[in-house]
Amino acid sequence: MDDEFKAKLYNLDSLERSIRNEINRLESAPSGSSKWQHAYRKELEIYPTKFQDFDGRYIVAEPKHGVNRDLVRAVEKSSIDDTQKKFLGSDSGKKSFDHSERLSFAGLKSLLEHPFDFDGELNTIIDKAAQGLLAAKPIFSVLKPVLEQVGFLKEFPEAPYEPKRSDFGAPKGDLLFKIFDIFSDPRAEAFLAAAKRYKKYYPRWMAVKSQWDKLESIRAKDIDQYESAKEYWETTHQKNEESFQNHLDAHLAFKDKQVTAAKELQKKYKSGDPSHVVEYFDLIYRYSPLPKIFPRNIEFKFEPKTAILWCSLELPNFNFLPLEKVARNKIQALNKGEKQEAYEFGLYATLLKAAHEFATADVASLVQKICINGWVTYIDDTDGHIKESIVLSALADRSKFAAMNLTRIDPKAAFRSLGGVASPRPAQYAPVLPVLKLDKNDGRLRESDFSAAEMARDTNLAAMDWEEFEHLVRELFSKEFSSETTTVKVTQASRDGGVDAIAYDDDPIRGGKFVIQAKRYTNTVDIAAVRELYAVVIDEGANRGLLVTTSSFGADSYDYVKNKPITLINGSELLGLLKGHGHSFRIDLEEARALNR
Repeated sequence: MDDEFKAKLYNLDSLERSIRNEINRLESAPSGSSKWQHAYRKELEIYPTKFQDFDGRYIVAEPKHGVNRDLVRAVEKSSIDDTQKKFLGSDSGKKSFDHSERLSFAGLKSLLEHPFDFDGELNTIIDKAAQGLLAAKPIFSVLKPVLEQVGFLKEFPEAPYEPKRSDFGAPKGDLLFKIFDIFSDPRAEAFLAAAKRYKKYYPRWMAVKSQWDKLESIRAKDIDQYESAKEYWETTHQKNEESFQNHLDAHLAFKDKQVTAAKELQKKYKSGDPSHVVEYFDLIYRYSPLPKIFPRNIEFKFEPKTAILWCSLELPNFNFLPLEKVARNKIQALNKGEKQEAYEFGLYATLLKAAHEFATADVASLVQKICINGWVTYIDDTDGHIKESIVLSALADRSKFAAMNLTRIDPKAAFRSLGGVASPRPAQYAPVLPVLKLDKNDGRLRESDFSAAEMARDTNLAAMDWEEFEHLVRELFSKEFSSETTTVKVTQASRDGGVDAIAYDDDPIRGGKFVIQAKRYTNTVDIAAVRELYAVVIDEGANRGLLVTTSSFGADSYDYVKNKPITLINGSELLGLLKGHGHSFRIDLEEARALNR
């Protein structure tokens, strides 16, 4: 057997092994659509092409001032119910916050860094906020079906040629051929050798050809399944691309509509119509970037005659907010002092940021003064009900709010410079009397009024309503400190009959800051109240503290205040001060005790 024939047999054996391996591979693979299931997982995706109308939802920019300061997201306008659930939790317990809702101390401090500028930042704010409504672009290529081709042979070798006697010059007749063979004629030997090789090779070729035909049948079926999967994938691919492009076009149109609607609203506001003015400033507040977990509840009133813009907004209740800091590369809770600082900073900063943005957004100069009240939602520990308490209130010229450089101010000091009324302990939700309040009956703005002149001459101060007693003390010391350089503001009202007021006197010689606290008591004032006032004086940096009561003080209290900037005013002295301003009231402790039984 010559070397060429051996090579042909070897190649045929090698081809057979390859064919069998490929057959085994294809037969062991999943059949039907399951083989191309990755392609069929490419479902038809319908991307949204409609977004909420402008009147139904605001695009709100809410930076997450967390440890990782992420991008803004889009949310709808919150309702009071949403806010209560977020801050106060359900009846079963407080709400747990996920990491994206947590607020870092540093993030809170950055609250005043970027006040919202309607004309300069509207497009940017809407673009960033609307990103939350934009779907992610689909990735198609990873699921595209690919047909694995047979790498060893694309076509099967042709059938072997069957030799003929004439090919070698040997006679065709059998008798004559035998004679040639007997005498070892080279032509006969060559033919016989060729015929022998053919008889050995052809059956092997047929066997391998049978395996090849089987492989071709399997491959043909496989190709058909592949073509079906490919057609499905490509059709779905094209539809998804078209759907996503429609989504992009609709998203762009939606953003344009938002910008157009906002600018149209600004045009309407310039007409001076109160309803459009209110709607415009409400929009300003919705667009203003605030942390995600801050409430967005606000109410407006605009009076064209007085040119006063009144607003009442919900401030964040930091008793329930998850505040954090980063120390030594670890996230930690704030300590008591840091939490108090964050609470105080957050309240003043949130209110002043809003007032400043309203002032700068008043491009038509329709507003002369802005009155802004800030309230918190809390759970009253005495009855478990959810309540609201106004803790900040200020009325000032719009120009003063607009002139503030928020990035450089101390929010608390800035608020006080405006004559704002504030609770010294807002964490306890002690309310203040708002400078202006909205009369729900007739919709008009009214001053928080009280007049001692309207009280009966024989009023028993020890038995009067605790809130009226607070106003009486405020009015008394407003007159006592009456001068062009002095203002007196009620800063706290509490249900134990106490009232804190602060008098500011800018006179360079006799001026200063005076903390006034009143106790409508029927028993002797405990020394603990005196110590508490002294602590407030130190904490507030005041020049002097005045403690007024309808009852009296013990000897220990008088001993305590020696050499301290504290003045004690008992019931008799209080009546004397009131008499000096033309008021003849009385104090009957026994009568008050009987009424309180």
